[in-house]
Amino acid sequence: LFVRNEAAVYRYIVSIVPHRADADELFQQTNLTLWTIWDRYDASREFLPWAFGVARNEIRNFIRRRHGQPRAL
Repeated sequence: LFVRNEAAVYRYIVSIVPHRADADELFQQTNLTLWTIWDRYDASREFLPWAFGVARNEIRNFIRRRHGQPRAL
């Protein structure tokens, strides 16, 4: 399921995250998280909305980490 939908997940992330390097990092983190929590996936539901939700959570965590870091002067 993931291989069939990975391009859509990447496009979703890129549509939200303005910097390509950050989007690439988030895509990799989303992949890792999807594999890690695969046992929580409910096969009776569509995969893509679930994967988008995981990506959205990864983006939120990324933004929180970035805003928590001191800014360089």
